[in-house]
Amino acid sequence: GISIVKIGPGQHLKLKAVARMGISKEHAKWCPVAAATYRFWPEITVNDEACSTLTHEQKQQLIDVCPDRILELDEVSGK
Repeated sequence: GISIVKIGPGQHLKLKAVARMGISKEHAKWCPVAAATYRFWPEITVNDEACSTLTHEQKQQLIDVCPDRILELDEVSGK
């Protein structure tokens, strides 16, 4: 069956899953229209004390090397 679970802060869910390949001729659940995807979102903590010692160019280099482009520099505050 399908389990519906609410997870509170700090809780984890452990599960076992079996992947099975099929084609849509067998069953509609194998139709690629309903494909599910996921993505990991990193948790980033910026040390303000260490960040304040960096120059504007160093901060920009840090942003440029980030592969997912999730960092940005506020031009007004410089953070």
